[in-house]
Amino acid sequence: EVEQQTPPTAEDNADLADVVLDMKELAVMPKADLIANLRRIDAAYGNWIGTVETKISDPAELLSDDKDAAMSAIAKCRRALERSQAIGDRAKKLFAQSAGSDRLKAYESSKVVLKMKGVSANGQKVFTRTCATCHTHNGQGHAVGPDLTGLRNQPAEALLLHIIVPNQEVYPQYTLYEVDTRDGQTFAGLLSAETSAQISLNLPLGLSKHIARKDIKALRAHPQSLMPDLLEKAMTKQELADLLTFLKK
Repeated sequence: EVEQQTPPTAEDNADLADVVLDMKELAVMPKADLIANLRRIDAAYGNWIGTVETKISDPAELLSDDKDAAMSAIAKCRRALERSQAIGDRAKKLFAQSAGSDRLKAYESSKVVLKMKGVSANGQKVFTRTCATCHTHNGQGHAVGPDLTGLRNQPAEALLLHIIVPNQEVYPQYTLYEVDTRDGQTFAGLLSAETSAQISLNLPLGLSKHIARKDIKALRAHPQSLMPDLLEKAMTKQELADLLTFLKK
């Protein structure tokens, strides 16, 4: 439960948002400080968690005692933060600054898995749990992003790079589109079709969404991949090694 505190000043709010949204700061912040700041930002912005609760599976993750879970929760609700009237501009700037360099550092630190022995059968389970929502492999999964069946000839280093740094290379046909509708909903996916009357989006899990143009409030193309950052947080290093082995089988 969040403790009641004296409302921060506008300057406090700006400083606090910078700290909480800056992934570089979060990476080195002691767990206790991270949790304290998450509690403070909720108090500072009042309905902040309410703004992003539909973007994550469990809003309580934002106040979790697990540092990795808290950081992952922030990353998962990135787009909601970037659209926030209170901190949207700051969120966009800070995420953009930290994303590229931090992801490449994460890639370098993840290279240890290239020397680990992977088990393909276990990697298939990791694929089903982590990748199949948007990718297919030998007919398994959902065809939203690229089919991964033909990757066996790709170097393991290249596969690892695309897993850890999904925005390293985004082909035009996989441009992410975000649609705000006039009834307050937001949808993010790949543009699969458009006419003068409607557009269609491919969503994770192979779902499709058809939206009449008269119902669209805003339509934005994003340079980011639909594939999320920090995917390696969803698996152990051994599971990552297993996944690479499976993809190269």
